[in-house]
Amino acid sequence: MKKLILVVLFALLAAACGGSDSTTDTADSSDPTSAEESNPSTETDSEPESDAGSGAGDEAAADDSTRENVEVEAEEPDLPDRVNSVPIQARDCAHSSGELSGGDDAVEIELPPDVKPEVDAEFLGEIDELIVTDLIEGTGDAAVSGSSVEMQYVGVLGADGTEFDSSWDPQDQPFGFVLDSGQVIAGWDEGIQGMKVGGRRVLQIPSDQAYGDQARSEIIVADSDLVFIVDLLAVSPPPEPSPPIDDSYLASFDTLEITDLVEGDGCEALSGDIVVVNYVGVDTDGMEFDSSWTRNALFQLTVGKGQVIEGWREGIEGMKVGGERILQIPSGLAYDDGDLVFRVHLEELIEAPLAHTIDFEGSPPNELEVTTLVEGDAEGEEVAPGSIVDAHIVVALYKSNTIAQSSYQDGSTVQLAIQEGSLLPGLEEGLIGAQVGEIRQIVLPADVAYPDGIPEDGIDDDDAFVFFVEPLRILN
Repeated sequence: MKKLILVVLFALLAAACGGSDSTTDTADSSDPTSAEESNPSTETDSEPESDAGSGAGDEAAADDSTRENVEVEAEEPDLPDRVNSVPIQARDCAHSSGELSGGDDAVEIELPPDVKPEVDAEFLGEIDELIVTDLIEGTGDAAVSGSSVEMQYVGVLGADGTEFDSSWDPQDQPFGFVLDSGQVIAGWDEGIQGMKVGGRRVLQIPSDQAYGDQARSEIIVADSDLVFIVDLLAVSPPPEPSPPIDDSYLASFDTLEITDLVEGDGCEALSGDIVVVNYVGVDTDGMEFDSSWTRNALFQLTVGKGQVIEGWREGIEGMKVGGERILQIPSGLAYDDGDLVFRVHLEELIEAPLAHTIDFEGSPPNELEVTTLVEGDAEGEEVAPGSIVDAHIVVALYKSNTIAQSSYQDGSTVQLAIQEGSLLPGLEEGLIGAQVGEIRQIVLPADVAYPDGIPEDGIDDDDAFVFFVEPLRILN
């Protein structure tokens, strides 16, 4: 998909929503520092058709008994009841690797009091060496070298207790960094080692492990000893090395080849499901160009419809949670710049929300179409001109059934202002009258969305946007 589509579309949505997190360009949802062509979250400009990779994909399609295919011509689609946008968890199977291993999905860790602490006078005075004192021990994972940590902290001068910094003020935002990477003063890198999530610790830091003979500010003068109270809120383990890809998979290939190294025992990934994966990608010489393992950042996508290269759109479908798969992707299903090989591990699956399961066939309509897929609260508020609407929203392209944006995948709702000029032309009209809990489908042809001319590098002039909107709260 051409990125201009998303830039123009999301800019108009963002103007309405006042900075919602869910208006991020999903084409760049992986590592922003990696080259775009090395990221499977970026599509090619074209979508070459291929009959390759039909083994696992066809099995998934044949066994897709949990889905109802909603065709465009259906006037009264037979759709499942849903409550407050929660994805349907109807499949009796493990949805995460944690379930498969028998571990607890979430262990409750008690965090320190959510109140800015004060440094007691007993910790002040001249400091000759690093002193670490645990006020609260903590019961969660321990911070070790290379861990990503999130902290709350307050810092004062050791000499007289004058406060010079605090994550609590003014916005109460935790501070994150990688331990032992040189991002913080030496007293922090050493003093936080071994601390457990939920812990509160006092760090008495001598000047030579702080800023030494360099004056940091009018308060932190040269040779200042410092005292911090730090709370450890979260720890992510150090990055793991990428698993190897055997040389036997490194070759040139004309079609998509799929090999299951581990089949997996959990839920099967069906079209429209949201999955979380680890992956590593190499070229046919075995040179690694991208890895979620080394970035320590899992990658999330919508199966069969996400903004990924075609080899991923075809190759992920049919995987099972806990499974590990080799994708040998020909150049034409990647970036048209050489064949690629990926090793993918499916960590977690969220069953598709309704809007992710609807496909379109035939030509898009030539005028605005509005359809209610699920009825809302007839006694509740309705969207009206001037309303502010908190909603789940999915934006797809009609011809390719590609999902360009999904708040279900983003994990946060969108706030829309129903005001002239805030939304794409036609979208405001399509939303008027929507009720809380309703799922409304709005098909917006390209020439309706862009009455002054379709951007040259944007959506095809014979295509259409499809908006699925579910209001959760309406402020009139």
